[in-house]
Amino acid sequence: MMLAAGAKNEEAALELMRYYGSAEFQAQMAQANKPVPTNLRAQEQVKSDPVIAAFIEQTASGVPMPNTPFMDALWGPAGEAQRAIWTGAQPPDQALKDAAELARQAVEQIE
Repeated sequence: MMLAAGAKNEEAALELMRYYGSAEFQAQMAQANKPVPTNLRAQEQVKSDPVIAAFIEQTASGVPMPNTPFMDALWGPAGEAQRAIWTGAQPPDQALKDAAELARQAVEQIE
């Protein structure tokens, strides 16, 4: 979550953000809807669920993506490839090849 600069009700927004980030709320959401909680105390509360536990386990081998314009250049083409694959508009190999080319072009425009 993020707070916009100049928010009119900054304290209320911060209170809501603290609530959504709390272990109690995130554990309840995980039990109801199965998202993996980001709050580590909430993860402890719901790790008995085998699906959530498997995702939590995978976070140990994850690597954060860099926050750069180059990564931004990949998201659009990747999303279009997924859409083309899931709708049957393109076979996976062609959709990914096209996405890679669009991403290369976007990165070239940044450099």
